[in-house]
Amino acid sequence: MVEHLQQDFANQDKETVTLRLFIDESPPLRGARAFLALRALQEAQITPVGEDPPRAQLANLTPEMLSVRLQADQLKKAQSVLAQVPGIRIAEVLTETAPAPPSSPSGTATPKRPAVRHDRGIRIEAAVLDQLLDRSSESLLLVTQLEHLLRENRTVASFLSRLRVLVSEVNRIVESYRLIPLRSLLANASQVVAETAATLGKEVTLDLDVGTAALDRTAAAALSEPLLHLLRNAVDHGIEAPQQRLAQGKPRQGQVRVQARTDGQRVLLTVEDDGAGIDWKRVRQKGVEKGLLSPAAAEQLDEQALTALLFQPGFSTNEQVTEISGRGVGLDVVQTAVEGQGGRIQVESTLGKGTRFLLYLPVRLTVLEALLVQSDGATFAIALQQVQRCVEVLPEQLVARGGALYWQEGGQLLPYLSLTAWSQRQPSRRPREPQTGVVLLLEGQPLLLGVDALLEEREIVIKPLGGLFSQTAGIRGATILPDGSAAIILDIEGLLALQEKGA
Repeated sequence: MVEHLQQDFANQDKETVTLRLFIDESPPLRGARAFLALRALQEAQITPVGEDPPRAQLANLTPEMLSVRLQADQLKKAQSVLAQVPGIRIAEVLTETAPAPPSSPSGTATPKRPAVRHDRGIRIEAAVLDQLLDRSSESLLLVTQLEHLLRENRTVASFLSRLRVLVSEVNRIVESYRLIPLRSLLANASQVVAETAATLGKEVTLDLDVGTAALDRTAAAALSEPLLHLLRNAVDHGIEAPQQRLAQGKPRQGQVRVQARTDGQRVLLTVEDDGAGIDWKRVRQKGVEKGLLSPAAAEQLDEQALTALLFQPGFSTNEQVTEISGRGVGLDVVQTAVEGQGGRIQVESTLGKGTRFLLYLPVRLTVLEALLVQSDGATFAIALQQVQRCVEVLPEQLVARGGALYWQEGGQLLPYLSLTAWSQRQPSRRPREPQTGVVLLLEGQPLLLGVDALLEEREIVIKPLGGLFSQTAGIRGATILPDGSAAIILDIEGLLALQEKGA
């Protein structure tokens, strides 16, 4: 201990750095990861300044961060050591200098001033970030319009092309700072599952695998509580009691699994349990009891159609409303939150095996690489990432199945939707003449969109639509084209859902 203090006094006048370490681990294991990181530094003879590692350093452990103060000349060695510790990464390096005090005229030392810490990061208000994103998007839109107006002047056009690249890069950087990692959004998930299970006398483990998926901060704020409700719902309605699971040949502990993956444009988030599953006969019975269905209609509906009942306000197959289920947040609120952010939700369930909720959520980027198409005299934009290929559609290739049209190519049937019919709010009909088609692919599900003409590929700025359009299935937003006209940005998830309903 004395030697450690002597070393600390010797290093007081040297430049030091503070490493802010991000612990990429679930809450129960963060302390263990932090201990391993500090032990690795100690074994490499890197001694944190001012602390007796590793116990004292663990006092600085926040939910996801650990701060370690070192001598500046040990920084590179520490970075190399920490890179070998799983689940640990350096989020920030802060420098601070305590200069040697000058001697006073009397020869006595002047009292030391506190070390000044120079942070390399700054805090920005969310509202300022929103304004910056809005201005950069508007700038990109103006550059696009200038390119259109001055396209005859090659010198100016070349200059504007370079300017577009720079503004686009600024826009992407600002967008990245608006993204909230799903791991942070679900930081309390383990605690919620554990507390719910303890209240209900159940044994449940949580498997969280969301990788690097992230959402725009507005969507993250709107979905935080609904996502936690899905976890409570999985434990309350899904997972069985331990003795019941053992009697069914299942492990004593139930499992809730949260997974996410992203392709840069949207996130697929799943909340799945290995519990009892949904009793669709019970759903039919409750629908009739609540007057939502007639007995005859209930018998004719398949499981997919019955799913809509689960999202009705106040609908539950439980006889009694428990403390867990009576929190004022039902599946209808979850659906409203998801659709309010331009997403959609699906349910898959097998009786006796479990239930899975699938949430399709846009990342909400403001700039989109799009394919512009024309239909019924209007211009529409489709995310280029969802376009697989463009084809010619012959009338004889379209066949009717269950009230919907399908495009037959070889031995494959692709769902077909006429963009003109959709814009006129009419069912899709077989065209009389050959038509241009765009084959779209969404989460492995294909859709053939019939259009009048293909226009061009272009980078566009997404503008949200308010009022009635914000709740219209198939519409993601709008954009302003270089000539000043507007184009509707299509939501392919919504269009696919409409086609499945026979629209």
